[in-house]
Amino acid sequence: MLGEQPLEASGAICVRSARFAVLSLASAHFYCLQHASITFSRLLRNLAHQNFTITASDARRAASPA
Repeated sequence: MLGEQPLEASGAICVRSARFAVLSLASAHFYCLQHASITFSRLLRNLAHQNFTITASDARRAASPA
């Protein structure tokens, strides 16, 4: 019986370690997705701003007498 206790204890530690690893991976994955989403929205905002700026400058050029 004494020989079984360390095996059970090591099994419990292994399960806790596996849970911790899964939770760590899940939180890291969520952080990466959140960061990618923020980066993508910034990229879209910058592209929209650039397109607006280009369109406005083109309109000014077209409206000014040559």
